[in-house]
Amino acid sequence: MSALKYAFKDIRDHKFIMLLFWVLNVIMFFMCGLILNHIDESSSQIKGLKRLRNSTDEAYVLVDNTSEEKFDELVRNEKDTVKKYKEFFNSLENSDLTYYTAYGYDVDVTDKGNTIRQQVITKKFMDVFSLSAVSGRLFNEDDFNKAQETVPVIVGYELKDYYKLGDTYEFLNGGSGEYFNGTVIGILSKNSEYYELNSIDISLSLDYSYIIPQSTIDISNMEFSDLDMAETRMIVFGSKNELQKIVSTNSPIDITLIGVIDKIDDILNSHRNEIILLCVILAVISLISAGVMWIFYYHILKKQFHVYQVHYIFGAQKKELYLRFWFISYLIVFVSALADIAIFSMMNYALEILIFALVFAAVTGLIPVVFMKNKMVR
Repeated sequence: MSALKYAFKDIRDHKFIMLLFWVLNVIMFFMCGLILNHIDESSSQIKGLKRLRNSTDEAYVLVDNTSEEKFDELVRNEKDTVKKYKEFFNSLENSDLTYYTAYGYDVDVTDKGNTIRQQVITKKFMDVFSLSAVSGRLFNEDDFNKAQETVPVIVGYELKDYYKLGDTYEFLNGGSGEYFNGTVIGILSKNSEYYELNSIDISLSLDYSYIIPQSTIDISNMEFSDLDMAETRMIVFGSKNELQKIVSTNSPIDITLIGVIDKIDDILNSHRNEIILLCVILAVISLISAGVMWIFYYHILKKQFHVYQVHYIFGAQKKELYLRFWFISYLIVFVSALADIAIFSMMNYALEILIFALVFAAVTGLIPVVFMKNKMVR
């Protein structure tokens, strides 16, 4: 194991350069972990969007095109506007169309600085998005259509320590600014999310949300802001002609209808392009790291080449000289990778990072081989 002994000697003799090796690789694997996390999140979003796309036949996003001047006028005549909004929702309910809406308000902050959000959903939301509960239950039919003095509430996973299953609390209604009594009936699985197709930031986490049901039959509890948010965050399923007639007749705001499938296809393309870009960034970081390591190795080889030549003349095998550099690469690269996994809690990507480290160490360890191969003579 003389190659390993000399590898440790090289590391001791070039502490500063080896420290730079280590720092460089720590940065690279940290970036690798971040990029893998982004790719993982984008891939998850693409799968979710594909499920939503496959579950829709004829469905439309309602996009708000109301001018500021017209909206200001609607606010000034709030009473008439609320009446018009309710006519719109009643027309939808009495038609052959179905819809879901999901809207919310930022209402509080946890002691760790995370924003708590009130989320309001209608029944079909539960049919479209496959949410699951780690404890308790999800909403049922009665929760949406039966008036109850105490509102059933589902809380996001990260709020499970703030709101206990089965207990009743005062919750803030972000639309009215008033408090209501709510009983926690379920806790959502970690990383639960849904997709708001009206927004470019379509993936919305529910981890720090408390969710309440909204009836589509009785909307008397909805304020002006609720009604506006509900319409502009709505997906309607059914005939476009029928929907267009209801919008043009009863909607107080100007609405454009966009097909859900077209919208999802645009978003899927954006996510694919993002993943490609992230992969390119990772490749560029790797090439820069390899280039810098080449400079480091070149410095060592230029300084100590005569020593390696003497070893070779007196019987050392080329493979022994090559192995000492591979040992250096593997030692520095793997220590860097393991340090990143431990320090930055990247256990979810440990296997990918270690495979990348294996390949990267093999490639960078090849640099001295290419340099020395034709220069060593006896």
